[in-house]
Amino acid sequence: MGPGGGLRGPSSAPAGGSVVVTVGTSDTVIEIVDPSTGEITAIPVGPDRRVTIPVPTHAGELLVRVGSGKRCRVLVIEIEAPSP
Repeated sequence: MGPGGGLRGPSSAPAGGSVVVTVGTSDTVIEIVDPSTGEITAIPVGPDRRVTIPVPTHAGELLVRVGSGKRCRVLVIEIEAPSP
């Protein structure tokens, strides 16, 4: 993560769990995109620059997005299906 910007987090997470992502100092809001439903949720970034994100209960992908234009950063988190 460079000075003033960036996004860090896990590359996978269990369905129904949660993940913590770390956001650069210049970003005040992250957007969570569920590609399977198209739902976009904006979450404010707190002073500690860490955001806990709930993971959907279905397998697939979750996109975490910060910034816009050339500053846009996207983190793709693979959602692991629960074991039977």
